[in-house]
Amino acid sequence: MTSLRKPWMPALKALENISKSFLLFLVGSYRTLGTTHMGGACRFSPSCSEYAVEVIHTYSFFSAIYLITKRILKCRPGGAFGFDPVPVATGDKHGRSK
Repeated sequence: MTSLRKPWMPALKALENISKSFLLFLVGSYRTLGTTHMGGACRFSPSCSEYAVEVIHTYSFFSAIYLITKRILKCRPGGAFGFDPVPVATGDKHGRSK
């Protein structure tokens, strides 16, 4: 019975891929439209949009949402600035499965 597969796993994987594609679309739209009208000056290196793309490719959907939100909330007057890399993915829950 160890060969039984979970029939819902392909559907969950497809849903996560669709969700990540939507996030990448939002980031691409921001890069195209948002930075043109808002000045495009980021306080961090890598920029927030570069950070978001890297996080989306590295982490699961909900972990990516959490890290992107956390990074955007840091970007405020009087807040932190400088080098802020994407955290290293450790563990099976957070990293991308191969």
